Amino acid sequence: MSASRRRVPDDAWLELWRVDLAAEGTDADVGLLSAAERNRAERFVVPAPRRQFVRTRAALRRILARRLGCAPGAVKLVTGEHGKPSLPGGTLSFNVSHSADIALVVVGAACWGGRLGIDVERAAPERRLERLARRFFAEDEAAFFLAAPPGRQTDIFYRLWTLKEAYLKSWGTGLTFSSRRFSVALAEAGRSEGGPPGQPAGPRLLRTEMPGDRPQAWSFVELDVGAHYRAALCLPSLRGTLDSRPEPYLDEEATRLRDATDLAPPDQR
Repeated sequence: MSASRRRVPDDAWLELWRVDLAAEGTDADVGLLSAAERNRAERFVVPAPRRQFVRTRAALRRILARRLGCAPGAVKLVTGEHGKPSLPGGTLSFNVSHSADIALVVVGAACWGGRLGIDVERAAPERRLERLARRFFAEDEAAFFLAAPPGRQTDIFYRLWTLKEAYLKSWGTGLTFSSRRFSVALAEAGRSEGGPPGQPAGPRLLRTEMPGDRPQAWSFVELDVGAHYRAALCLPSLRGTLDSRPEPYLDEEATRLRDATDLAPPDQR
């Protein structure tokens, strides 16, 4: 076995969950929140963001409790320096994202080291995407986006955006690490689109200025969560090699979206 290749741990499991945020939150949802979370929810003036927050946090606790073997209300969450939630002691790795009527949660074994990142965005073609791309994309990403046919630009923008957000969320740096200091490539027809010739099929990290990091340390998956949405998952590459083969732990079962509604008792949905 070469020094660059690592044995994938037997317990390298993953689960992906989808949360319906269109439904109204229930008293049971609110009851699962900590006092600090309830105070935060009450500070939302607009109902929709309040509902999104309550539904997402309640579902997150149910999902984690399922793996921890405890009651959802007993799940204790801590927040990192830049706002990334985690479990004390790193018992499980997880991450969460929401946009409009969808929230996504990824949860996995402790072997991921808390370095799971997920992002979902509802596409809004009416936004000034060119301006955002010039401001937040790396130079090569912005050039790729701007050179795309107008009919593809919205899709390409949100695919790049979610991949980049997932990478940043895997690190939990918040806005302290600029999104222009790394670049990603998309996967198109078995090749890496937006990267230099000869690159293995994406999506993948092309370059990064994150201290101590390297592109081959990460794997990316684009997730199909429905029309008008784009989503991406970023996680450590436990195999530790840069090639076009899929990671062995990213099988159909691992990337299947489960419905978090099923975790709530029928009278609390």
